[in-house]
Amino acid sequence: PMNYAKWDKEQLANVKLESTVGKYSDRIVHYSFWMVKELAKRIAEEADFRPYLTPKLHPMCKYDHDKVSFIHIKKELHLPETFRKILQAIVTDSHTLYELSHQLNLKMPTLNHYLKQLEQKKMIILDIEIPSTIFDPFTYLYSWVQNLPPIDLKNEWLNILEQFVKYKEEVLTKDLAYRQKVTAQMETLFEQVTHLPARRNQGQMYADRTLYYEECKGTINEMSFGKHFHEDFMKRIKPIFDISAAYGDVLRNYYQTIARRLFKKIQGQRSQIPYCEFIYQSQALLEAEDIDLSFSPLEHFHQQLEQLVHIRQDNGVAKLSESDVRLFDRFRNYAECHTSPDIMFSAKSIEALAKGDYKIVLGEVHQFIAMWGSQLLFDPEREKVNEEINQMLEKLPMYRQLSVILNTRRHKGLIHESFPGTIIQLFGAPSERANHVVEIRDLYVTEEGDELSLVDTNGNQHYLYNSGDENIHLWAFAP
Repeated sequence: PMNYAKWDKEQLANVKLESTVGKYSDRIVHYSFWMVKELAKRIAEEADFRPYLTPKLHPMCKYDHDKVSFIHIKKELHLPETFRKILQAIVTDSHTLYELSHQLNLKMPTLNHYLKQLEQKKMIILDIEIPSTIFDPFTYLYSWVQNLPPIDLKNEWLNILEQFVKYKEEVLTKDLAYRQKVTAQMETLFEQVTHLPARRNQGQMYADRTLYYEECKGTINEMSFGKHFHEDFMKRIKPIFDISAAYGDVLRNYYQTIARRLFKKIQGQRSQIPYCEFIYQSQALLEAEDIDLSFSPLEHFHQQLEQLVHIRQDNGVAKLSESDVRLFDRFRNYAECHTSPDIMFSAKSIEALAKGDYKIVLGEVHQFIAMWGSQLLFDPEREKVNEEINQMLEKLPMYRQLSVILNTRRHKGLIHESFPGTIIQLFGAPSERANHVVEIRDLYVTEEGDELSLVDTNGNQHYLYNSGDENIHLWAFAP
């Protein structure tokens, strides 16, 4: 269950807690993004619906006059006139196939013939685009079908989707045995409609495996920590934050250094290279082990930490002092940084916690800020919290240019439409709420002094908000 607490520096009491009995106070079920995409794919295959699809240029392609460039592999294709006219219309504005056929004076079968060839050559994408940044993609797809004009198969598909709506509501009712029965019916319907298995990615972490996932809100109505508790906690956690900051600085310099080595191998005589090409070529060089990955500050950091742990060890426990941690200050380079630790309090009771009789147990320390995903799903002050984090980030120069690459969504989502920066569009689609959107094809890697930079065609620099994946082409440009 998800619960929320806050610092209240005006509060005199160390800890306030109000809760109700029970395991949870609210539950919600959402269909998985992959499930909705498969339904959308099946719907898009219906000939009756095809005229209402909107084609878009493939993200790895660039169209310029008479040719298409595949920017990740430095390949160009010159096109016949009809294909040029179709692509020009697609990149100029957003048109459905129905609108394109009228604009280009092409009959629908003829237009479809050309578009299928462009799809096969991976020059365009033609599907029902579901935003990757919304909590409920199923409702979006349902509305898309509802908004179609009265055509054949529309009611048939609405009936299918309404069955899924009914199953989603029923799965929250009654006991486990009933839920299992409803889930089985839901899976049978999905397999009949899509001809695909209803479960996927067995054993993979952070990938929705089943058709739906469930979230629930806990029973804490209010929890707050007062001024004195906050001061005590920050004093206790400071050495951990300090060593995390030092390590983060070393890692950023490491990724920048390796990325600069990659850039020099790829650039040739050019001062900048397309970001898509940089991604593709750097991955090939890394896989071929054709790049020097050594970086002495990172090695020194690990050596210093290992030596300290060895010296301070007593019966399997190494206790580092504040003066030990200060030895890592020499690795600091940046005045600004973020950290997102998983923290638990170990205390015998709430009363003991309030008295300061507790231990801090540290889990993972994440390299990203867990603020714009499903974590705040039930927070009644979600908008206020987002505004607060945005104000904090605006004080830090790098974070004013925060951007995120929107790729295919594998699970319930780490990026919500409340993300305050720029959306870099790859295979994911932002919602209409996005502040600013750029295409990945319009990004370039360039070297400015000792810094490798990611810039767009307007010269704006981008710092990437990244939530995992050990990819140098992402971390090199992260804050």
